[in-house]
Amino acid sequence: KIITSLMVGGQERQAGEDEMISSLVGLVYKITEKELHPLLLQLLQWSEGGSGRAVTFYNLTAKLSDKLQGLFLMFGGSIFTGIVEKLSLTRLPSQEFKIEEN
Repeated sequence: KIITSLMVGGQERQAGEDEMISSLVGLVYKITEKELHPLLLQLLQWSEGGSGRAVTFYNLTAKLSDKLQGLFLMFGGSIFTGIVEKLSLTRLPSQEFKIEEN
């Protein structure tokens, strides 16, 4: 319910989101690595409920990767796969990505 109410918009949303992210980071410090992975997967699934949720989720993952550093890399694969999928869905069919070799 709290997370849903954060989707109101504007500065109220940003302040609420920042507080929620800080709380979740604090929670992550208190759980084991075994508990972290399922939590991240549940949050990833939750983020698929709308673009506002996705933005909140990726703000959270940015903060977690900053705080946990190397430990976060163990769980990053499933998150980065989701990022790539979302980005590929937003790409226009006419856009092509070319890698130039130097």
